[in-house]
Amino acid sequence: RAEVVATGSGPFDLSAQNGTFSLKVDGGMDVKSRLSTARGSISVEVSDGEWADVAAVTADEIVAWLNGNSAFAARAIAYLENGHVAIRSRNLGQLYSISLDPGPVTDAVFGGDTSVHTIGGNIPFNDVVQFEDPADNDPKAQWTKDAIIYTLDPVDDLQPGTYVASVQISDRGRPTDNNYRTPSVAKHPFQVGTATQELPPAADCATCHWGPEGTGFVLDPLRHYKIFDATAVDQCGACHDYQSQGATGEWLGARPIAKRVHAVHFGASLNHPLATVDYRDPPMDAIAGRNWNITFPQDIRNCETCHADETTSGTWKTEASRLPCSGCHDTPEAMAHMKLQTFDPTPANPWSGDEEESCKVCH
Repeated sequence: RAEVVATGSGPFDLSAQNGTFSLKVDGGMDVKSRLSTARGSISVEVSDGEWADVAAVTADEIVAWLNGNSAFAARAIAYLENGHVAIRSRNLGQLYSISLDPGPVTDAVFGGDTSVHTIGGNIPFNDVVQFEDPADNDPKAQWTKDAIIYTLDPVDDLQPGTYVASVQISDRGRPTDNNYRTPSVAKHPFQVGTATQELPPAADCATCHWGPEGTGFVLDPLRHYKIFDATAVDQCGACHDYQSQGATGEWLGARPIAKRVHAVHFGASLNHPLATVDYRDPPMDAIAGRNWNITFPQDIRNCETCHADETTSGTWKTEASRLPCSGCHDTPEAMAHMKLQTFDPTPANPWSGDEEESCKVCH
């Protein structure tokens, strides 16, 4: 998740007069519920902390001070990472980020770092290579003869639900499209805060894409190795999420799965298939057999084919969104309608995550 880490392990001098620590979480956007608002812009007063010596504050004291502030704890979490104070977003907003405001605490603890920290990159990853110099190794990784054991960050601050640890090992690379090593892929679901399994928004991919003999369609084995079985949505969604990844809000990550899946299955009937599917690199004809002239084998309006009541969450009915809709409805009139029904405070970045939709008013 979006994270900022202290430049040192302390102790830190926080004795500056009128010391205040201010930060913005998830772009500073508030998260509103029916009865409360969790602010995206947060300030914590140094005078509210319990310090043995305010001129020599320990990392443990800073973690306790921040997590003890209700406004901070509603949107972020502080913890120790290799002895350094670390702060990360609780991922309750739409664009996950952390940025610190200028001030004495930011200077003393975080080296004056006021940059916007996001998840970063097209595909977030951790390097689990075992280096010759142990100082270069990821401290959360352990290597045995038969396995790599990786310890996740604490997850108890996440919203209750079902989560998936998605692992793809692809260090062999891809020198050319004819010279590659197929990546290893695994998925492991786990529960946070509830024993009740949260159903995926769509499932049943195996109905069309997987045979009774246990084999079926594999998308792009040289790069993705995405197996279209019953857990395909979790696997693809690990990268094709709804995060732009960029501090400016520019869409740098993998395209949202809801838009892509609908567009691909409706490909033969799209008005602007390449633009709607949003496939850019490499050119469409660079991979043998890839095209968007696809016809869904029944009435495309039979949503329950992929969104069955028994196996999926039903959010396709309760969480109307322009993302899946724009995967099929790509006429100029339809796109204009979706734009008119969306308030975008940053119109230069139309998919930045700060948009406010009114789809559910009518749909």
